[in-house]
Amino acid sequence: MPLLQLRGTGLGVVEAVLFDKDGTLSISEPQLLTLAQARVLLCLEAVAPALQAPLQPLLERAYGLRSGGICPAGITAVASRDHNLIATATALVQVGMGWPEALALSEQVFAEADAADARRHAGAGAGPTSTNTPELLP
Repeated sequence: MPLLQLRGTGLGVVEAVLFDKDGTLSISEPQLLTLAQARVLLCLEAVAPALQAPLQPLLERAYGLRSGGICPAGITAVASRDHNLIATATALVQVGMGWPEALALSEQVFAEADAADARRHAGAGAGPTSTNTPELLP
């Protein structure tokens, strides 16, 4: 069994350690920001030009995008992929799409964004999970 230590002091033998999504062991904001921006861009590319201007701020607010980063309490940071997908479809409905079309487009956009993210990470290899924990690999 592993021994958990805090600043050199043994805390005891552990079977598992759980961390929440606040970046305790990994700095997730850059990846989440890139993913949210990709989803916005792909949505805008997939809709008629007349829908792009009203759709962009809806998606940015829904995803918690703001200047300088991502809202830590926003949907991208704390909600599941499915909840993000529903929020995307809802934004598309708000600019005039029907629900079936909006849901299908959201699923397509998320699949494209996921594929782009996977391609980007495929060549990167494993890196440190944060600047504070370079010895830990994902």
